[in-house]
Amino acid sequence: MTPARTRRKNAALALLAPALLAACAPEPAPLAPPQSQPQSQNEPESQTQTDQPTMAPDNQPQSQPQARTTAAEPPPAIRAWMDRLTVDHAYDPETGFIVARETITLPPLLTQAPPLDRAIAEAGPRTVIAFATADRCAPCQQYKKDALNNPAVIERLTDPAFLPVHIEVDREPELAQTHLGTRAIPMTYAIRDGKPIATLRGQRSPEDLLAWLETLPSPD
Repeated sequence: MTPARTRRKNAALALLAPALLAACAPEPAPLAPPQSQPQSQNEPESQTQTDQPTMAPDNQPQSQPQARTTAAEPPPAIRAWMDRLTVDHAYDPETGFIVARETITLPPLLTQAPPLDRAIAEAGPRTVIAFATADRCAPCQQYKKDALNNPAVIERLTDPAFLPVHIEVDREPELAQTHLGTRAIPMTYAIRDGKPIATLRGQRSPEDLLAWLETLPSPD
């Protein structure tokens, strides 16, 4: 590793250390049987802006569930998170879900990428960077808008050492379960030799994503 890359990696580790420690949460709940019309649930964001929760595949919160409300107004923690979203969204009082009302277009780097299974098979020495989202998930759409369309992120992902791909877990649930082991969203995976070697949980800023990429180990 070059001295310049070592310095960048050390700086990135210092930036991400609190978030990475907080992100060591239990794995999402097992996948529930698919429903005829999938729903979406979002947990409240944690107190740090860089450590946002993921949603389990059946969209049950990973943390202790909050009491369900029948009122049209969301609980304060959910409202606080909704206030930070700039994508079109709505609150479903029956389920407590924050539902996306728009779908953000991905950059060509990801729309033209191979499917996840083919990318893994053809990666060779490259690290597959897999972004898992769902169209129904408002935090997923915010992640796509803020980070995945960010010019600096796009430029970084063109590194020959990476093979970036995207998977929509509702359209390809079996593919996600087979290669990622879960359908939690939004999630980012670094995959090498067919196995995840690192994960970044939740909706993140461009700075969080860039810093995480710097922490990935170099291929042997």
